[in-house]
Amino acid sequence: MSVGIPERLRPEVEALPSKAAMIRALRAAGYQQARIAEFLKISDQHVSNVLRRSEKAGIVPETLPGAPARSPSDPKTPVWLHIAPDGRVMIPTDLRAAMDLDTDGAVTAEIVDGALHLVSPRVTLRQLQTGLAPLKAPGESMVDAFLRERRAMWGEQ
Repeated sequence: MSVGIPERLRPEVEALPSKAAMIRALRAAGYQQARIAEFLKISDQHVSNVLRRSEKAGIVPETLPGAPARSPSDPKTPVWLHIAPDGRVMIPTDLRAAMDLDTDGAVTAEIVDGALHLVSPRVTLRQLQTGLAPLKAPGESMVDAFLRERRAMWGEQ
């Protein structure tokens, strides 16, 4: 059984100017496509078409009252996401882009003070490089220093 959209949202959703606006607002609030179709009593294909066309056209979705307002260009602004009963979470495209994911989508997951942190390998590498940068002397080539050490160790000067 999947979690549907709460009926308490119906008045706010139906106050929006069009069915397309309703679809975009519910998607921006983190609801899955199938739940939106079920809630609005329309086909899943209708929802899919509206979302696809809206993304191509760059239409910014309306926000529902009570949901955090969020600009697609500002991934630091909080967004509501829903965790499906099987544990899946749909992460919006702009957030995935900001995470700098590899093509395989692999991330490291960590719980810190009750908050879930997902970090891509590229971001982890950048954080390590930034943290270690002060240990390197300006103009020093780490590769050249490594090769000098090895050559000295092997007696190859």
